[in-house]
Amino acid sequence: MRPDSHEIFARRRSRNIGLGLVLGAFVLLVFAVSVVKIGGGAIPNSVVIAVLGFIFLYFMSIVMLTFLMILSGLDFMTALGAIVASINNAGPGLNKVGPATNYAVLTDFQTWVCSFTMLLGRLEVLSLAVVFTPQFWRK
Repeated sequence: MRPDSHEIFARRRSRNIGLGLVLGAFVLLVFAVSVVKIGGGAIPNSVVIAVLGFIFLYFMSIVMLTFLMILSGLDFMTALGAIVASINNAGPGLNKVGPATNYAVLTDFQTWVCSFTMLLGRLEVLSLAVVFTPQFWRK
């Protein structure tokens, strides 16, 4: 009897095929041509791509700054809460910077990261990204 002829290998193979078909269908769904309409008029693809670029930069900023706070010694929930509250200028965060406490538990470096994040949220991600591009300073 071959080792791969056991019943569990047949179930795994059929499960993998099913999962592959579901993922293939998802890829087709994501890459399907769709037209975004507002008020009956189609939105140009350049506008859709610009909005998606803004959303991508926004979430990547949150991820990178949260990892920076984690590397500086905070736990995940406190770091994520502080960054999301700072970028949205919302006030209280989660866990150690939650509504019942304040930001006094943060170190100086962590406070500077939150201050930069507040500027990033207040000035908008794209306008601040433009300042850090070399083409902006060449003129």
